[in-house]
Amino acid sequence: MTHEIQSSTQSLDGQDHDGVESQWVDVPSVEASNLQAICETMTELGRRRKFCISLANKQTNAAKAYVRSACGFRGDATEGEREAVNKRAARIVEEFLSGKPAKDGDDDILDAVVTELRLVRICLEPLELRRKEVEREMKKLTRSLPVAEWVDGIAGFGPIGLAIIVAESGNLSNYPHHKMLWKRLGLAPYEGQAYSTWRMKGGLTADEWTDAGYKPRRRAEIHACIADPMSKHQLTSKEKSGTEYGGAKGRYGEVYVARRQATAIAHPDWKPAHARMDALRIMTKALVSDLWSEWRRSDSSVHPDQKLGAAKDLEGDVSAMVMNDPICIGPSPSNRLWAAMRLAQRRKNSNPG
Repeated sequence: MTHEIQSSTQSLDGQDHDGVESQWVDVPSVEASNLQAICETMTELGRRRKFCISLANKQTNAAKAYVRSACGFRGDATEGEREAVNKRAARIVEEFLSGKPAKDGDDDILDAVVTELRLVRICLEPLELRRKEVEREMKKLTRSLPVAEWVDGIAGFGPIGLAIIVAESGNLSNYPHHKMLWKRLGLAPYEGQAYSTWRMKGGLTADEWTDAGYKPRRRAEIHACIADPMSKHQLTSKEKSGTEYGGAKGRYGEVYVARRQATAIAHPDWKPAHARMDALRIMTKALVSDLWSEWRRSDSSVHPDQKLGAAKDLEGDVSAMVMNDPICIGPSPSNRLWAAMRLAQRRKNSNPG
């Protein structure tokens, strides 16, 4: 059963409505003992959350495009000139929407577009409120999951991170192996390269992308809601630790640091940003493996013989997780040739004619 919005002006005061009775669509309730129903409800909440985010992004991007024109964007300008205008327009929009004063030199542009930006801000407020409300429901629902207490003990991995994984994956007991969950979340490499590398450099056919099952938005959610927050709690800064990569503050921080050390040797050509994102991916893989294992151990519907430890290579030795990822094979020509031959063989097997 749903309820219509009572008034078009309700919930537009810009305040955080934590703890305030909902004025929006009710969320269907489920029995706490019904794990599958809980996961299905979480998936639906995830869809509602992404709907709000998608609409908000469209509004913001439309505002930036509008301001870009006011900044004098020209299609025949040089790439550097177009990039400078894009950055200026984005800055004007972001500062206005966040309530910050315009920077020197931007006042004339802001005066010309302020009415339209105010309209965008009004449109974004109910979307932000609805997103926060859905996220509160998602976090409350995680308390009924079998791993709730386990998650509480992991610094940087909170209820919203768990909720996003379940919303994107469903019941984790349905995955016979943690590697299948890695693939679902875009964490497993494909033929020796991360999906982000394939996207930048190309080389995969449409059928191979379908086989990979990779979705950039899903991968972005996992990074924003899990990897990034965990990095802030599992690692100390380079300055405080006196090390090149920061210091480990927990189990997953150790995975991150070990991976950075390994890729510094195997991939000296990688830029720091590339190495950081790679290490965050490996850190997230370690977490997801442990989560899958703990979930299946806590799920009474899983047969005891199937409650296998998902991350045996993490038990007392994080270096195994670091080195087991196929990407960490070094930049030698022989390894690149091996990866290319393997991909060619896969294509031949899929197209025997």
